[in-house]
Amino acid sequence: MAQDTELKTKVEEVVHDDFVSLGRDYGFDHKGEFLRFLILRELYGAKIQQKNNRMPGAFTGRT
Repeated sequence: MAQDTELKTKVEEVVHDDFVSLGRDYGFDHKGEFLRFLILRELYGAKIQQKNNRMPGAFTGRT
């Protein structure tokens, strides 16, 4: 997927500061990385953000 499109919006300074702070808390080095994560999570769901280490055919749930 090419990442050649830019999104811009205006927010209050306190919103920007909170965004930067939360991004750092989540471990992102740049605002753009955190924003990309949020957009993908909100558009396509949290499942794509998870790393699934289950083996194919493994049982899930209780036994």
